Amino acid sequence: MKFVYLFLLTFFIINLQAQAQVVLILNSETQSPVEFADILYLNGTEVLGRTYSDAKGQADLELSDEVVYIEVSQVGYESVELDKSSIPDTIWMSEDITVLEAITVTPKNKTVKLGYEKPKNNRHQFMWSLSAGLEAITLIENPFSERKSLKSLEILLSRYDRTAIVLKVVAYKNKKGKPADKPIKNLKNNIFVLKPNKKKNITLDIEDIGIMLPKGGFFIGIEYIGVLDAETDEIITEVAHDVGLRFTSTQKKTGKYSYCRFKFKTADWSKPDFNDTPFWETDGFSVPVFSLEVYK
Repeated sequence: MKFVYLFLLTFFIINLQAQAQVVLILNSETQSPVEFADILYLNGTEVLGRTYSDAKGQADLELSDEVVYIEVSQVGYESVELDKSSIPDTIWMSEDITVLEAITVTPKNKTVKLGYEKPKNNRHQFMWSLSAGLEAITLIENPFSERKSLKSLEILLSRYDRTAIVLKVVAYKNKKGKPADKPIKNLKNNIFVLKPNKKKNITLDIEDIGIMLPKGGFFIGIEYIGVLDAETDEIITEVAHDVGLRFTSTQKKTGKYSYCRFKFKTADWSKPDFNDTPFWETDGFSVPVFSLEVYK
């Protein structure tokens, strides 16, 4: 009987080990780490889970029996699909050689802010606690007759602790008031590590992000990756109860073109709605407080 118990325990341990794997994700040309790559656990078209690589390109995979393959993606790289049974310890990613959108050099002097700034009335502010994979985007229309260069994206957070957090700026083409299925590929320099502080208004420098505000506008926002461990550079993906993204309400018609989704759970977008939240009533559309600064 002891032999049977020992056999079952050994089998259980081996099975657990088979489901966990540490991989390193590297640039195939420079051999440098691919930071904060997005890793999906898939079974056909069903997303079973997700994780990220850390600042060193390392990722801890936890593969359940239902997982058939994984997909590794990052802006600026070609996606990689691998069967669960043949995932190497080192995953090489090639830079995407898609022809980039031509960037028009414009005089960089006067700027204008588009979108939604911090509301004066606290009654119309709402907060969502951040968790890994949360994306929040809003449509920024272009009031000009030509494309405009980007300068910064200002977001409003509530922060009560002193941990560094990692955000990714994301952008989607405007498809008649709905975001495209996949983000704009041309983005670069779009990952930001916010140092520990309690500052609420965060300005992200996106001047070198690689795209412009098109004539038809676009959806822009953030994806929350997680808390950055100061000692190991590992990503902690649990809910960050001490960090929240601020929303406001607006009567503007463009306010109905704001969307959120939890990428760990679903690929579908939904509209932020706080009307069922106790003590919080909106008198318009709920939108994330994003202000996009562009050069005139």
